[in-house]
Amino acid sequence: LYGGQLGYDRDFGAFVLGAEVDLAGSDAGTEAAGFTSAADRYFSAAVRAGIEPVERVLVFARGGIANARISTSLGRFDQTGFTVGGGAEYALTDRIYLRGEYRYSDYGSTLRGQHYVAGLGFRF
Repeated sequence: LYGGQLGYDRDFGAFVLGAEVDLAGSDAGTEAAGFTSAADRYFSAAVRAGIEPVERVLVFARGGIANARISTSLGRFDQTGFTVGGGAEYALTDRIYLRGEYRYSDYGSTLRGQHYVAGLGFRF
């Protein structure tokens, strides 16, 4: 899984509220009994709320909409649903941070997913 993310945060002292969008590609796939399935890309738009329990650390929860494009032996299709999760960021400097999070995405009765995401971010 690889991709990028854009977002905006508003700092209210120890409380942070923001919005973010991300787009990720994937080369993960599976094959069984002649049937193939591959996750091509994921998109989400979410709001997040967090607290700063100690200096340089943000712990947050997020939730929003998610979309996945899946390719199978039967064709390609898009599924839209919701995503929820949470994680933490650690500020290395005022502009650079490390991020780790967990996401659960549900695209309806046929597709669900869990992701553990880690990244390096830059603030502008």
